[in-house]
Amino acid sequence: MYSLITTVVAVYVALLATYVVTCLVVTRLNRRTVKIQPFRQTAPSQIRRDRKQSMLSLAMIAAMLGCGHWTYTALGWGFRPLPGIGGTVLSLIASLVLFDTWFYWLHRLIHTRFFYRRVHRWHHLTIAPVVWANNSDRLIDSLFLQ
Repeated sequence: MYSLITTVVAVYVALLATYVVTCLVVTRLNRRTVKIQPFRQTAPSQIRRDRKQSMLSLAMIAAMLGCGHWTYTALGWGFRPLPGIGGTVLSLIASLVLFDTWFYWLHRLIHTRFFYRRVHRWHHLTIAPVVWANNSDRLIDSLFLQ
């Protein structure tokens, strides 16, 4: 159990560090750009809301990724890459295509009338999106997309 918790925490730290650094860099770069709608500004309270929810969302994503990695390494569950460097590259490409396909179609699904209000609306509450809104999802949203 200790190795599972360590794996989830390590994944969370890596995701959080990557996310924060990326958001800070993009925020800094965006200061110099011309806004399409300069009169529409996101309130600081909305940015704080999105930042806080993103941190929680990343924890949920880390739990899912960490558990997946742990079950693969500790229990041997999951697909093994094909042997050799070519097999590794092919496995990587296949996993990217599979995930992108999953994400695309499920994201379209949660934009339908039935699921939007129940699952995905929170993500779109920010009127003028900022980088922190990218991962501002609820648990059910993350379960659909991850």
